[in-house]
Amino acid sequence: MLTPFSVLEDEFFPIVQSEVARRLLHHEKTQREISMYLGVTQAMISKYANQSMPKNEWNHHAQYFADKITALILAGASREEVLRTTSALCISFLEEGRFEPLPKKLGFSGPMIFSRLHSTEREDVMRTLRHSVTLLEQKDLSQIFPQVRMNIAMITEKGTSVHDVASFPGRLSLIHGIIRSIEDPEFGASHHLSQILLDARKKNESIRAVANIKYQKGIEQHLRKQRLSLSSVVGQSDCFIDHGGFGIEPQVYVLGSDAVDVVKKIVRLL
Repeated sequence: MLTPFSVLEDEFFPIVQSEVARRLLHHEKTQREISMYLGVTQAMISKYANQSMPKNEWNHHAQYFADKITALILAGASREEVLRTTSALCISFLEEGRFEPLPKKLGFSGPMIFSRLHSTEREDVMRTLRHSVTLLEQKDLSQIFPQVRMNIAMITEKGTSVHDVASFPGRLSLIHGIIRSIEDPEFGASHHLSQILLDARKKNESIRAVANIKYQKGIEQHLRKQRLSLSSVVGQSDCFIDHGGFGIEPQVYVLGSDAVDVVKKIVRLL
């Protein structure tokens, strides 16, 4: 029986695997290391090395998946972490109807969106967080990326504790200038951002997300120029500044109605 998963297994993921293998070889990973990550033989890795990515309807998305997987491996993620993140990304693409070639392959005339009938709010929060990072992937974040790295957190609509806030374990990283999440979002992963959100919601319950960016001299004027409100009290504006202290990096915290709203505000500062 032909299913979306069998089509992806037969047509899409071999392209992704071959592209990941070529990129890792370029970064001087051994065939043995690559075969362990991808679950294929060293002979297949050798074959991939002599191929180029085919130009077909899967090419664009295969490049995207290869970017993600390669970045994870180069950042030192375990095979389990790579598989978990890749699976979550695949499910997200299916749910959002982003695998455009699938309907035709399966004999459908229109788009196919495999939405979950009983998708929980927590799944929606994690999906929104993953999407928010993709909005930053083509942006130059070098001027606003803090030394302690960046993170984005989002709370469920009625959340009241740290365990209701999801963020990225290990934070977000810049890898070859591109922002990457090493792991999929998890609830309870960042006590610090969780506490900021909980404090902000005491003043304004519509606030559900926060991200940290680097504090720079003159950023106050830049925020106002972009019509982003600024306050020294969390929850009363779009942004607030933590001036840090001895050994603590000063940062700007950007707040919003969800993770995508926060990212859109950050993009205005670039």
